[in-house]
Amino acid sequence: MSLAIARDDIAQWREIRAGRPSILSALERGSEVLEEGVESVAAALIGPSEEGEDLRQNSPFAGVLGQEPRAGAGGLPPPV
Repeated sequence: MSLAIARDDIAQWREIRAGRPSILSALERGSEVLEEGVESVAAALIGPSEEGEDLRQNSPFAGVLGQEPRAGAGGLPPPV
């Protein structure tokens, strides 16, 4: 898992969406989740919590998980 992708996305999105406080707030929380580590990122990506759902609405985590972990998270068999 490359958390650098999400960090780069957050940095770019902060510049692009500087005038949108609600999105900036979500990006700040996404940044905090990144600092908490891989387990927190995984929980945000696949967890059923309201916070996880909110973070997925403006997700800097697109592209962070590869196909195999995504398939496993969704209950699908891993790709062959």
